[in-house]
Amino acid sequence: MLRAVREAAPLLKNAVISPHWEPIPGASALAAVEEVVADTDADLGFRMLLRLLDEVSPSLTQEQYSHYQALGRRFGYGEDHVTEKLEQLIRQG
Repeated sequence: MLRAVREAAPLLKNAVISPHWEPIPGASALAAVEEVVADTDADLGFRMLLRLLDEVSPSLTQEQYSHYQALGRRFGYGEDHVTEKLEQLIRQG
């Protein structure tokens, strides 16, 4: 799971989360997710990562998307849990 967080770094490091409310640098948000994964609960950390990706809407490769789907299956998520958050982010072509 830490691998997934680290792989998301290029997608989120320059992003701003909630720019119209209390802006949080993407790198800081990602560091918080990594801390949750390492110190608290990997499942919660993965859910937080999915929310960040959904918020920022970066382009994902099919390989990245497949990796997130596999993680979701490992956590016992329903078939659509990852799909509804990330499917629209897959880069075409």
